[in-house]
Amino acid sequence: MFFSDVMRIANEHLILKALSALEQVLANAKHEQSPAAPLSVRFVLAYLYAVSNGERAAFDSFWRYLRYVPDDETDALMRRQNLNSALNGIYLSVNRLRTVAMQLPR
Repeated sequence: MFFSDVMRIANEHLILKALSALEQVLANAKHEQSPAAPLSVRFVLAYLYAVSNGERAAFDSFWRYLRYVPDDETDALMRRQNLNSALNGIYLSVNRLRTVAMQLPR
């Protein structure tokens, strides 16, 4: 096994861990009404963008809606739907398929 093979495996593992972290952020956002956007989420988004196809819209949307403060239950539902949509876009931009298993709580 060559060094580049080891790096490819490590990179794949990091991408899956980063996507898993965003799944957890999304799950937490479903129960929180106030924005929860720590520096660690910014780092995960930046890392995934760095290994993506270069389309930035989904990453910007995820960050924007994560920080959005809903006024009522309808706004909260809209926030969750937009976060979910943005996460789907992030999966596509890093060329991964979002499965039900990825969405299950850990």
